[in-house]
Amino acid sequence: MGTQKIPILMYHMVKDRLTERERKVHVSKKTFEKQIRAFAKRDFTAISLADIYNAFVTGDALPANPVVITFDDGYLDNFEIAFPILKTYGFTATIFLPTHLIDNKEHTIFNKHALMNWHEIKRMHGEGICFASHTATHPHLTTLNDEEILNELVTSKELVERYLGEKCDFMAYPYGDFDTKVRDMTGKAGYLAACSVMIGLNKQGDDLFSLKRIPIIDLDSPSRFLRKVTFGVWEAPWTIWPRYYLKRSFEKLG
Repeated sequence: MGTQKIPILMYHMVKDRLTERERKVHVSKKTFEKQIRAFAKRDFTAISLADIYNAFVTGDALPANPVVITFDDGYLDNFEIAFPILKTYGFTATIFLPTHLIDNKEHTIFNKHALMNWHEIKRMHGEGICFASHTATHPHLTTLNDEEILNELVTSKELVERYLGEKCDFMAYPYGDFDTKVRDMTGKAGYLAACSVMIGLNKQGDDLFSLKRIPIIDLDSPSRFLRKVTFGVWEAPWTIWPRYYLKRSFEKLG
């Protein structure tokens, strides 16, 4: 696997229409499809967190252009809008669920928006989408005592495993809020790795319990989106732009 660096993208909602404020956090259906289409045209392969773990820990091979697509919170639009687009291009994704906010039948409301139910989650899982923990109730973990932290981590893990019938080995810290204690307790709760909101790419030897992600928003132009994925930064500094555009030029020339 050498020095291969893996981008993990972080999405939240994919909506038909966005307000100007929402464009700073979410993406529109049109933007999301353009981004996934760009990946397909450039021969990216969407992989899972298990693929990253196996590559970093046991040296399993990864494809030439791997990318991990993640969604936080399990919003209903992930099922209604993002899922069909992912299927069209043959891409998988990982969705982090605040499990105790998910209902069997109803679309419960979180942050003023509907979440998926377990029926929809099971359907997506059956068609290749991965699911992981976003704790039980989406708290700031560093504000809780040890017992509360462990309860959030363990009960969420168990619920995903019960509904989907397979091990839940991965999680994402709500709000990106974690410290050394939370990190260590995540491992003790039985997880193999966890995602943060620190920005960057991931390589073998990095801390598996603070995997970096790249926030993707609707304000990202196509070129800015590809720079973020390539360099793992919010906006690439001007000093690396020549290298970026030279690489793109060679790709166009074959």
